[in-house]
Amino acid sequence: MDPETGRQKRRKIRRRSVIVAAIILVLALIFSYISIRFSGTMLIEDEPFTHVKWAVILEGQTPDLERNDYAVKLLMENKADTIILMGRRVFRNRNNVDFYLDDMLKQGDIDIRRIYLFRHDDNSSLEEAYSIIPALKLKGVDTVLLVTRGASTKRVSAIFNKLAGGKPVFITTDLEDATFNPRTWIHTREARKIWFKEWASFLVSKVELLFANPANPVPGKVYPLEWAGAHKSGKSDEGMTPIDAVVAPIVSDTIVDTTVVELSSSSKAVSSSSKAEVKKVVIKKPAAKPALKAAPNPAPNPEKKVEKKVDKSDKKSDKKAEKSTDKNADKHAKKKDAHASGEN
Repeated sequence: MDPETGRQKRRKIRRRSVIVAAIILVLALIFSYISIRFSGTMLIEDEPFTHVKWAVILEGQTPDLERNDYAVKLLMENKADTIILMGRRVFRNRNNVDFYLDDMLKQGDIDIRRIYLFRHDDNSSLEEAYSIIPALKLKGVDTVLLVTRGASTKRVSAIFNKLAGGKPVFITTDLEDATFNPRTWIHTREARKIWFKEWASFLVSKVELLFANPANPVPGKVYPLEWAGAHKSGKSDEGMTPIDAVVAPIVSDTIVDTTVVELSSSSKAVSSSSKAEVKKVVIKKPAAKPALKAAPNPAPNPEKKVEKKVDKSDKKSDKKAEKSTDKNADKHAKKKDAHASGEN
């Protein structure tokens, strides 16, 4: 083989290798850009909705309580009928839901009868799903909005819908997060930590769901779903819709259907007996305290009257004595004058 021909072949091979390497580098850059640009967005599952009857606020709020603010917004705008606050125990006998409830009631005219509390000690979304889904199934709930961090929505939606088996159906929404922006997460350290943690959790949850059993109610088990109206006295019922027209009554230590009903034509079908019961509940008021009676005037003391009479009689006798002494003095003076004139 001619040496010149061999050098030309090696040059061609070298050029092809450079071209292939350049193409691979360009593809790697494109893939890196896509992963950086859209991998944050891929963690989010935002489903539009106009109204839901139930919304569950999952544990894991930041100190700003942005999920609480969103729950208050849902109630004020009537986009949700009932809110379930979930929280872990943080002190000996105190739970995060106690603080969440206090914060919600301070934010506006919130009807405490539309809030439920769910106390638990779960450490993951999977454990939370196993805790709350059976209670919701016992209530016959149809659709539930899950309120969590935006970067967790895709993972949480997959977990809850898989364990629920289609009933209830869980939807999620993207909340504004000051620490994680799905488009610019690469620029801040905290956002990068959230990105890495959420992708790792998403992949681990996919493996766990392969061996997970459905979350069905256990016969005889009481689930810790507590009506906030029984937890606190709340506001006065005067001028407000009776509780029976908002949610079904709660029986202690049991789970009953408390799905919020629409106050429309269906409310006209309420039986007369239930109306009578509602009237009885509204009419009942605490017994009025007896009015304080004015203290009677003390009975007059007869001794004081006798003393007053004695004083008056003494004064009269003194006046009479003075008059008599004056008269005697006048008579005595006249006699002296008469006697003196006779001697003259």
